[in-house]
Amino acid sequence: MLTLKRLLGVVLSVAALILVSFIPSQGFEKFYDMRPDDQGRAAIKLSDGYIVIGEIRNPMIADTQDIYVIRTDREGDTLWTKTHRPSGFSSWVKVGGIQKVDDGYIICGIFVDHGNHGFLWKIDFDGNVLWKRIFPELPFFDLACKDSQCVVVGSSPDEPRGFSLVRIVDMGDSCDVIWSRIWMRNFYKGCAYSIQPLDDGGFAVAGAVWIEAFERDICLLRINDNGDSLWSQTYNRETEDIGYSLCLAEDGYLIGGVSGLGAYSKDVYVIRTDTLGNVIWENTYGGPERDWASSVKKTNDGFIIGGITESFLPKGMDRAGYLIKINDDGDTLWTRVINRGCQNIISSVLVEDSGYVFVGTVDLDLDSLRGRDIYFRQIDTAGNFTDVAEDKDDLNLPQKIALHQNYPNPFNPQTNIEFEISSKAGLVNLDIYNILGQKIRTLVQNQRMVSGFHLVFWDGKDESGKEVSSGIYFYKLTFGDYSMARKMVFLK
Repeated sequence: MLTLKRLLGVVLSVAALILVSFIPSQGFEKFYDMRPDDQGRAAIKLSDGYIVIGEIRNPMIADTQDIYVIRTDREGDTLWTKTHRPSGFSSWVKVGGIQKVDDGYIICGIFVDHGNHGFLWKIDFDGNVLWKRIFPELPFFDLACKDSQCVVVGSSPDEPRGFSLVRIVDMGDSCDVIWSRIWMRNFYKGCAYSIQPLDDGGFAVAGAVWIEAFERDICLLRINDNGDSLWSQTYNRETEDIGYSLCLAEDGYLIGGVSGLGAYSKDVYVIRTDTLGNVIWENTYGGPERDWASSVKKTNDGFIIGGITESFLPKGMDRAGYLIKINDDGDTLWTRVINRGCQNIISSVLVEDSGYVFVGTVDLDLDSLRGRDIYFRQIDTAGNFTDVAEDKDDLNLPQKIALHQNYPNPFNPQTNIEFEISSKAGLVNLDIYNILGQKIRTLVQNQRMVSGFHLVFWDGKDESGKEVSSGIYFYKLTFGDYSMARKMVFLK
């Protein structure tokens, strides 16, 4: 059941942020549709654009996938693409991470070919392969590079089943392994999902350990430049917890992942630690269904979390990208649910001076042969974006307007109101009325908004800033000569 405390963790903490989703921004939105079933995993920022990586289905060999690399300009427009195959027959591929080095990029990941294996791929600045290396039975999830050396992390499926740590030196046209380690403690097995380089030459690694077959805890490991363990911390909450992403914080670390019991109730879980891994604070964010974090990054005023929500879904969606902006103490500043297609996810978030860029996957139509696309989107520092798509036919934009039922409903203290407007630009008004028909709050007033899907929040307060009493309220959308209204219930 959704408690008030949990709901407070996912809503905006200040009423001034109510209208931020409607301020036009210059952010781009791109759909990369190379083949059916494309998936976006990660991106890096360059001085003149981006590199986006993921996987695409191989059309020549049934049930196989390839690595997909996209080079874009600053606006996300494609400059070139490359595909690479980890092995002759790779039935399943998952790209883990990408790092820029002096003369190109190094990519890591997993592929399945009679077992789970890891790969390292080095490409030049035009996407051509310089060298590749296969690591049998060592699937990789992330890497960190410093100078000409990289440490790659993952898991070891066979005994001993712990964190796999491999350090390689890039020699330009080949690579050599400097050391390889399997780290484990008194647990059933472990898997490392994220790594960050440190100033002293060592590394911090986050992941999960299985204390027993069905009990997982988040684990933070500190190693030196030789791969030796300096210390480790395990965070036991008597739930199933996984740490998917790690970032450096001032005098410590921030780990983002998932926590929950069972398959149907999970929350975004974030742990803030000091330099020795001791907990400073921990917090969960989300609703009654499944929500989890796939990426955490440090910002100049806190942290940005990217992931997936199944709790706060616009009508017609079964999974949506989820952004949470928090301050240094873990308090929620704002949240965003990405309303695009019938389902979408956020895999990775980049922090820029003017905002954020995230990469993921979107399915615009479950019944379409188009399948999933790689999704790349830019927003500003307040989470604003303009809901404009390059291909409006694919998004089935409404002919006039559509006003959806608010969610959650009943609600306290905040609810989400979603609406759609036609491709013809016009002035939009969104007002709140009490049961007597008196207007008590204006959320949008005579704003000229672009076509597409929009989301606005109401914090349960009237125009004077006073919280309204429990009862029935109406929200009315007006667009040109068209108007629609719906009922909602506020409960204290």
